[in-house]
Amino acid sequence: MTLSRREQIIQALAASVATLPGVTGVYRSRVAAYSRKESPAVTIEAGQAIPTIHALCKLDWTFDVLVSAYACGAVPDTAADAVLTAAHGLLMADRTVGGLAINLSPGPVTTDLERADAASCWMTAVYTITFRTSIPDLTIA
Repeated sequence: MTLSRREQIIQALAASVATLPGVTGVYRSRVAAYSRKESPAVTIEAGQAIPTIHALCKLDWTFDVLVSAYACGAVPDTAADAVLTAAHGLLMADRTVGGLAINLSPGPVTTDLERADAASCWMTAVYTITFRTSIPDLTIA
C-alpha cells in the first residue's frame, strides 16, 4: 500500500530528527507513556490538513505537524528547549522536505510542565507544511 503525501512527509521529518545526538528515541504518534529513563525523546504527530483546489486536477494542502520534546531534569523546560532547538535546525535545513513539500514554516510553541512529576516537561512546536497532490491520488503531486 502506498503512503499518502502527508505520511511520506511525516516519515521524512522523523528520519531527519532521528539523527539528533543524545535523544533516546523519535516516535510517530506514540500512545504509551514515557518513562524518565526515556528522556529526552521526540514525538512527531500529524495535525490538521486543509486542502484547497489549486487547479483543475491539483490540491494545495496546508498541513500542521506537531514536534514534541519530552525531557526530565532539574530544569526540564530548558532541557526540552534544547531538544526542540536542535530539531528545528534539522527541519529548517530542508524546507522542501526532500522535495515532498512546497514549504515548511515554524509556528507556535507550547510548554507543559508535568505537575504530577515536577521534573518533566513537554514542549511542542507546530510546523505548517504546504504541499500539493493530485485530486484523485493523495500519494503524488
